[in-house]
Amino acid sequence: MLLDHILICFIGLPPVIIYQFQTFHNSSNLTMSPYLMMPLFVIYFCKDCIGGRSLAKRILKLVVVDNTTNLPATPFQTLIRNLFCLIWPIEVFVSLFNQQRRIGDRLAGTKLSYYRREDMPHQINWLQLAVTILIAIVFTYLLLKLFYPL
Repeated sequence: MLLDHILICFIGLPPVIIYQFQTFHNSSNLTMSPYLMMPLFVIYFCKDCIGGRSLAKRILKLVVVDNTTNLPATPFQTLIRNLFCLIWPIEVFVSLFNQQRRIGDRLAGTKLSYYRREDMPHQINWLQLAVTILIAIVFTYLLLKLFYPL
């Protein structure tokens, strides 16, 4: 979870900071719009959607799998799992006691497992992926709208 967070911050934040810096110099508006962060939240929520593996999980040779079938988790399962990163202090605390299943895993019906190529079919359901990303976009928009009304 920590490596995912670091990678997304190092990859995603520089363009936002550069854009904000350019906007700051070209206008008198000194505030940063939280809506600029929307793509980062969507990426974070959907980071495991393809094959149950984010960039960090690929580096660490891990995969998010369905708890009953041990097949890669569906995009929707990974979205549910990752939404609980919003309560990250609690998730980190739970992860200290059980590294395979945190709160998001329990509610999504998933667990973390070691990746073995021969055990993992690699078929992408593009419709499930598209619908999951759309749900993540709508959820992120509503979340930002709740905390930062326009």
